[in-house]
Amino acid sequence: MTTGLTVPSARGYEPGTNTLVTTWHASTGWAVVRDALTMGPRRGEDTITPHTRPPADDDGDHTLVRTVECIRGAVEIELVCEPVFDYGRTPAEWTLVGEERHTADATAANQTIRLHTDMALGIEGNRVRARHILHEGERLFCSLSWAEGLASPSGLDEAQDRLAETTTFWRSWLSGARIPDRRYRGVCPIVCVRSGF
Repeated sequence: MTTGLTVPSARGYEPGTNTLVTTWHASTGWAVVRDALTMGPRRGEDTITPHTRPPADDDGDHTLVRTVECIRGAVEIELVCEPVFDYGRTPAEWTLVGEERHTADATAANQTIRLHTDMALGIEGNRVRARHILHEGERLFCSLSWAEGLASPSGLDEAQDRLAETTTFWRSWLSGARIPDRRYRGVCPIVCVRSGF
């Protein structure tokens, strides 16, 4: 989802997490976008990417979750999803799922991923698009899933819950890390050594 601008006002990781927070300033308002490959409590055996290591209490959801919130004014949000499979050689073929037009599957090269959002979707060739004007205090979400059964957050509340679980996971993981003190610690990416592994 974008705001029609090509350059964000600010971008950085939510402290202690791998959740990317991007702030957009349009002429009509401000929006904040949060993106994460979500992590959370293990929901069963991982058949998508079986692990060779012992299972942990938390695992990846095989889902990219994005939320957007208008924090001032009104912002036109546009969602454009145009995946290309097989290392960029095979464009996706899209199919809308259900009558409400909030879910679409992209298939190519013997793979399928699912886009789910609270915006109405339309297919334009090899891409899916949606557009909505978001007013102050309103939020939207979208998710891209390759999980078993193409499981996706059912709505905004579940999307926000998955982002919250991801925050909890990364802050807990980071609390067990030994971070070396260095000159540019405040401006450089975190380099850490996890104890117990």
